[in-house]
Amino acid sequence: MDMDVTQTTENTADIAPMSVHGWRFEFVNAELHIDSEDNPNEQVSLNAQAAFSLLDYLYQYREKISEAAQTPEGKSIEEKEVVKDKPGMTLNT
Repeated sequence: MDMDVTQTTENTADIAPMSVHGWRFEFVNAELHIDSEDNPNEQVSLNAQAAFSLLDYLYQYREKISEAAQTPEGKSIEEKEVVKDKPGMTLNT
């Protein structure tokens, strides 16, 4: 997945926002912002250290998270999104 990165200072970079599954993720001014697209009252802001700890946690449990993300039909959420975004495309798994 390509992400646009803009260098802002020697130690920080802004990363282009990404919206998926009803959530918007954006890293700007050394803070990770996670905002609900459905409810503006649901939002989280993490400083870079906390965001990095979250990344480490997610990476540590990536297999369990991947299993939980599987749909009943056996296709991952990402596979379903690809098919939804590209009508007529089917995935053989």
